[in-house]
Amino acid sequence: MLGSGYYTTFISMRLYQEGQSSFIIGVVQGAYYAGFLIGALKIEGLMHRIRHIRAYAFFTCICTAIVLLQGLYIHPYVWAVERFIMGLCVASLYVVIESWLLIIAPESSKGKLLSFYMIALYCSQALSQFFVDVLDPKSMTPYVVTAIFSSLSMMPATFTYTHIPEQTGAERATFFSIFRKSPFGTWGCIVAGMILSALYSFIPTFSERTNLSVSYAMSLMIAGGFLLQWPLGYLSDIFDRRKILILVSLITILPCAGIMLMMENPHVVLGLIFLLGGFTFTLYPLSITHVTDRHKTHDLTSITAVLLFAYSTGSVVGPLVAPFFIQLSESMGLFMYVGIMTGILSAVGLMSAILTRPVPKEDQGDFVPLPGQSPLSYELDPRSVQDEESKDDNG
Repeated sequence: MLGSGYYTTFISMRLYQEGQSSFIIGVVQGAYYAGFLIGALKIEGLMHRIRHIRAYAFFTCICTAIVLLQGLYIHPYVWAVERFIMGLCVASLYVVIESWLLIIAPESSKGKLLSFYMIALYCSQALSQFFVDVLDPKSMTPYVVTAIFSSLSMMPATFTYTHIPEQTGAERATFFSIFRKSPFGTWGCIVAGMILSALYSFIPTFSERTNLSVSYAMSLMIAGGFLLQWPLGYLSDIFDRRKILILVSLITILPCAGIMLMMENPHVVLGLIFLLGGFTFTLYPLSITHVTDRHKTHDLTSITAVLLFAYSTGSVVGPLVAPFFIQLSESMGLFMYVGIMTGILSAVGLMSAILTRPVPKEDQGDFVPLPGQSPLSYELDPRSVQDEESKDDNG
């Protein structure tokens, strides 16, 4: 993550400095998320054929080569193809890592392991943003640094003596069966993907246009998303989760409006970006937990795998739609887009509240912040252990 975390930010900055339009930047970044979607959902079979360590080395080698190729030849459409391959490989690396963690984790330690995994993930991603301050974006250095980290990440995997046993996949639920039971939560996952992919793609170009520190803006957004998940999740455990999700969707409009009004004050804008990250990063785990509250079939991993597909689909669409708003206003368009998307989600939630009954408090599950990298990460969710125990108890 130290190598790839800042690289998405760098890609947007580099294309912007090349004079490419927001739409072209969106196409290149959307290609990455398209590759990520396919890799996260389809690569597990190959991993089981060649096993974890060889799979990790295989995809890391491709990542390293792709990064260096991007530095040798800069063209947006060639980059789009390369970013697609990069997304597929990075998603595959997540599948390998999360599958590995899942297999070696005792059932009693899944929650703790998930917490450590999230801390490593988000902290590395936030810290990596400061590379953009010290690396010349028009030189080969950013590509070489990413390639170095990519190569070094193979060392822990290839040096291990741990035997990784086989793992069997679970049968998945269908998108439409989940949508029928919880349209609000399903839309929440889609909208969260549309928002977060757009923020990752265009906060760097917004910062460049407004002379804001790209590294501070990105790291504060990620830090806000990491730190605010727990208090907002705790509130959703106490109160009706649907109301909290509606409230978070509505409140997200406030930092968007604040950024547009306070554009001349960079310190205030950075603080509002922190809040924006905190609210938008929470939409996805809140939506997942809301959906699982309405399912009694003990198939948490199956449900969350389908919801990851919904989120990833939104991630592909987001960078393609946001540029239309950015064309209306280069400095404000991104936040207009985010505000409109969360406003639509709020409206869907209010309709859901009018038409359907809430889940009784005693039937609500516990909120668990989830990284959302591959379907396997949800099996680290300690609630999945409870589901298996309930299944066993019911015979």
